[in-house]
Amino acid sequence: MKVFSSSLNDHLLVVGNGRVARHLCEYFKRMRMSFETWNRRENSVGDLRDSLSRAGRVLVLLSDTVLEDFFHQYHGLAPEAMWIHCSGALEISGMESFHPLMTFGPQLYTLDQYVLIPFVTTSHFTLAQALPGLSNPCVRIPVSHKARYHALCVLSGNFTTILWRKLIEEFRDWNLSPGLAKPFAQQVVANVFSFPDQALTGPLVRRDLETQAKNLAALDGDPFADIYRAFQNLFFQVGAFGTSAGPKSAPPQSHPAMVPGKKGGEKGGKKSH
Repeated sequence: MKVFSSSLNDHLLVVGNGRVARHLCEYFKRMRMSFETWNRRENSVGDLRDSLSRAGRVLVLLSDTVLEDFFHQYHGLAPEAMWIHCSGALEISGMESFHPLMTFGPQLYTLDQYVLIPFVTTSHFTLAQALPGLSNPCVRIPVSHKARYHALCVLSGNFTTILWRKLIEEFRDWNLSPGLAKPFAQQVVANVFSFPDQALTGPLVRRDLETQAKNLAALDGDPFADIYRAFQNLFFQVGAFGTSAGPKSAPPQSHPAMVPGKKGGEKGGKKSH
């Protein structure tokens, strides 16, 4: 465990200019934190050397594919600084990890939104120690939990975005305003957090095989039909909310809507791979 001197200066260098970097820099500005930035598009390696010579903390906001290489390449220019990253998937020896549990869109957020962003860390340092000036909620998890934690973030955040975008695109094709679905989406999320064990509704919970078959028939030829079938199988394997016990009754495998790889209502649909 690395111990940083109490005299470590608070001067912060932020490396990167992607979406997360733009959002966090906006947050730092609104919190009146002192920091400087560096990115490859606008600055030189000489600029980076100068900035690292002044930095007590280096926040590297680069993609996972280049993050570790950047650290090993330039760490020697500021070996006494605290090096920090925000990757939810990576653990890098010599760097402190603070992952913002948030999705960052193309538009900047309000200060009220930024201050509520939780951070998840594997570091023995607090968020205030790593980034003085921030008082966001921050929780610590074991390193052994991090990979699964990030997988859950991808499942719940990224994958649901794909599903909602599918609905929005088809609404647009029908000249319907996507905004029609906004109250629906908001209530889905509200119910999940208020009543997690009772939030799921629809034909899966009701064991309504006829409606499921009609849904699959409507999705015939659409790649999202395979996603529908995957959720059918998931529901009947582990239950409505990921419980290991699963539903009390298994699905009737003879029904076309329940057979993996078959189109709803077809007698001999193609297998999915």
